[in-house]
Amino acid sequence: MFKGTGHSPIPYTPDFEAKTKNNRRVFFEVKHMFFLKRNADTLLLPECFQEFGCRLVVVTNELLNKALEHNLRVLRSYYGQAPTPETLQKLAATPDKKIRLQELSGVVGIPDDEIMRAVLSGQLSVDLRAARIGRMSLATVVGQDKSHLEILPL
Repeated sequence: MFKGTGHSPIPYTPDFEAKTKNNRRVFFEVKHMFFLKRNADTLLLPECFQEFGCRLVVVTNELLNKALEHNLRVLRSYYGQAPTPETLQKLAATPDKKIRLQELSGVVGIPDDEIMRAVLSGQLSVDLRAARIGRMSLATVVGQDKSHLEILPL
């Protein structure tokens, strides 16, 4: 009979959770390749999740860089929140289709949280891999055209 090691188990929490179009949950663990080379057991986690009927995808730094990881964490808090009709009207009336986020906030008068909702909903295109999203980030007002949205190869 196993008596244990005298240590309490450490709860495991994946880095991200996403829902697919058909409402299935997928969990993501982001690890650097260097970490995986030294901790190969991490690659067994997807099998453990599968035993419980869940899906875990281990993603490496080759797909998600630090800027993208940070930006996904920031945008996650706006998930399920659409920009207001007033924000959409202001974006549609923006004469310059390429604009810094600080100009959208200061000149156009769109609150920062509404800007994040517009990015997440695809109304604004921002390069989320290039740098942490901030007031100096350059955005493109795209309206209903969603061809800029990226599908990650998972």
